[in-house]
Amino acid sequence: MSAVYHVVRHNTTRWMMVVAGGIVLTGLAFRRLTPCPAWLSWVLTLPGLRRIGNAEDLATLLDLQPGMKILDAGAGPGRLSLAFARYVGPDGLVVALDCQPAMLTQLRTRADRLGISNVLPALAELGADAPLPADTFDRAVLVHVLGEIRPRQAALHELYRALKPGGMLAVVETLPDPHFLPRHRVHALAKAAGFTLVRQSGTPLAYTMLFQKPYETRDHWGGKLDQCSS
Repeated sequence: MSAVYHVVRHNTTRWMMVVAGGIVLTGLAFRRLTPCPAWLSWVLTLPGLRRIGNAEDLATLLDLQPGMKILDAGAGPGRLSLAFARYVGPDGLVVALDCQPAMLTQLRTRADRLGISNVLPALAELGADAPLPADTFDRAVLVHVLGEIRPRQAALHELYRALKPGGMLAVVETLPDPHFLPRHRVHALAKAAGFTLVRQSGTPLAYTMLFQKPYETRDHWGGKLDQCSS
């Protein structure tokens, strides 16, 4: 009986921490389109929050393989970037993009401590002409990030351009994130950028959507531009 009580108490405490973290973020953001500040990055590593947008689940969903190039858009302190580095191996690369220098400083410190050398921090603001090379990345992720960006459509166009034909984008949105976007809104934005929805999972309040850049791309008038074999 005591063991059962201990498990229940542990789970309750964990989810109370998740809710508390969400309340703190909500109170700080006041619905403004601002990213989580670097001094609050510890909230992103709370045990309960690590289960949301879990690195292992995303790696499986995206079928990460050695040698791939991954873009972690809005990488923060590197929770996902550093985990993905193990999957792509020394011949692969994870570009950790963030608009806050302090976040990237934390990421570099953690990477050095763990001996990870295939993560490249990149200081840029997605949606503001981020210097991303075209047709370069095999996979990209946006985990609790899209709602923080004001030019969301521009951001998704930049990601579309940066992905290789056939490349995949995973978008994760979960309440109580103060910048939460509903599924229909994310779908509309991604579709307008040229993405095709491959699959979605979760609930309306906590979900993951997987999009693909088609192998065959078209210009704004529907004319075929190129076609790549799989």
